[in-house]
Amino acid sequence: GRGGGGEGGGGLLMVWRAVLDLVMARSCDALIDCGALMSGATPEEVARILIPTLDPARFKGVSFFDISAGHWAVLDRVGRRMKREDSSIVGRDTFVYFDEPRCRGADFKLRSNAVALVTLGPGVCKDKLMQAAGRMRMLERGQSLFFAGTQDISAQIRGGWGQQQQQQPQQ
Repeated sequence: GRGGGGEGGGGLLMVWRAVLDLVMARSCDALIDCGALMSGATPEEVARILIPTLDPARFKGVSFFDISAGHWAVLDRVGRRMKREDSSIVGRDTFVYFDEPRCRGADFKLRSNAVALVTLGPGVCKDKLMQAAGRMRMLERGQSLFFAGTQDISAQIRGGWGQQQQQQPQQ
């Protein structure tokens, strides 16, 4: 089972809550779910969970890919869902949720100092991670990323880092 140790929906809910808590703690503008940690929830469900927790002075809505309609949509603060092109809310005034299939190719103009949380999961290769990070178009000019993964992914990263350090020549 993904995320919560194989105990089904309860484990997934714990992972979702942990990811969304990190989004809030880091004052993120976007969630880039490259590692599919929000798997099991539709993008609209994620948007509806997020909207009441976001700072209303900063975010007028949540942008997400509407799977049932096949296009990007905006969920506003009163719960209306509208096609992105029909919304008066611009991308930089929304929190953007990139579900796993939209971590490549989707383009939003976010604030120049926007922060995104990128999730890591089993099987995320360098190319996929770089494509996901590329959703932030101004990384070299003020935008930044945080990374989050489940405990097993974090342990693998730390283990790999330790091996790399041991292979470095000693001076």
